[in-house]
Amino acid sequence: METKRSRRIRHSRQDWQGFVSEFLTSGQDCKSFCRDKGLNPSRLIRWQGVFRNEISLPSARCNP
Repeated sequence: METKRSRRIRHSRQDWQGFVSEFLTSGQDCKSFCRDKGLNPSRLIRWQGVFRNEISLPSARCNP
């Protein structure tokens, strides 16, 4: 039986800033957004905190 191993994709700081901005303006809930983008919700939460003062958009709570 063949198993499929997923490789972890490493995103840059700039990538995460884009994901956070896109999430905050998407109107989607966190789980749906992350599923669509192939992201881990806990990583999005972490990066949302990092960019809290850098992105001047209303904050949205991302609950995994």
